[in-house]
Amino acid sequence: MKSLLTILLFFIIPVIGFSQEPDYIAELTKTLKSESIIDSTDKQIYSLMDDFFNENLQTNNPTLSENTIKKFQSLLMNEKSKNHHLLGLFTIYQKHISESIETGKTIPNLQVKLMETLANEYKAIYNSVPVLIYIYLIEAYNASKQIDQAALVLEESRQLYPDAIPLKVYQYMSTKDENLKEDIVQNHADHWLVKRFNIN
Repeated sequence: MKSLLTILLFFIIPVIGFSQEPDYIAELTKTLKSESIIDSTDKQIYSLMDDFFNENLQTNNPTLSENTIKKFQSLLMNEKSKNHHLLGLFTIYQKHISESIETGKTIPNLQVKLMETLANEYKAIYNSVPVLIYIYLIEAYNASKQIDQAALVLEESRQLYPDAIPLKVYQYMSTKDENLKEDIVQNHADHWLVKRFNIN
């Protein structure tokens, strides 16, 4: 049996090249899952996604803590981590985003497929999706011009995570709801995303 890390690294390195294949993500997911121990009672990776959200998206000054970075590296390097395929898919998504920033080229359909797959995998294992995954899924739909689909996911996620500032911002940008704007300006004026979109 191939090492899970070998499989993961094989897929991470050539993300741009292989991602043009229609069944790329489905095959990748199948391969990673075959090497992963699925356990709905183990929430280490789910908890890690919440740490990423709280430290990188929900806060006014995004900075991942040393503890979160170490936790991420430890879970990724440990092939016996439960539900390891979730972290593998997430890592590939992050790799693609990094490549996109460096090259100025994105593959929106790849982003959508990765995030849809991650959301579905979380639902299948935990019957719940981390807010971070919802946010990235909304961004992926918007990047691929699937505005109606983004709006549906935004509405669903806002009901589940009403205090998530990025979701408030995205809903305001989509609806221009004045009550939501008042909430954002009064309670989250220093948030980095509020500043980015110049909501005042």
